[in-house]
Amino acid sequence: MAGRMLLFVGVFLLLHAAFSATQHRSFVKLAARPFTSLPLDIVLQCLVALAVSCVGVVRTTVKLREIKATSESFARTFDTVGNCNSFYAFRHRGRVLFGTERKDRSSLSKRTLSVTDGDE
Repeated sequence: MAGRMLLFVGVFLLLHAAFSATQHRSFVKLAARPFTSLPLDIVLQCLVALAVSCVGVVRTTVKLREIKATSESFARTFDTVGNCNSFYAFRHRGRVLFGTERKDRSSLSKRTLSVTDGDE
């Protein structure tokens, strides 16, 4: 209950600071003075409102519950925990280094060379 009250007060202070800032800005325009910065009391009110709102948000959150591992997790070894299908890679540089890709690459370079020779 105290957290919600702090949050309400913080938001109210922030809205009041915003209203004060717009009022100050319109006063500066009417007085035909250049706008340099907001007065110190409005800046301090914004900072206090931010701090009070943050405390209110932290106090209103529900209590966190403990994460419990299921019986399935106890049966798995460390090596199989990160073993997911999405991490499998079948097209990797091993095919280029040790496989038949070298022959394909040489024929590919000949084809690109012949295409570039024909353009000239």
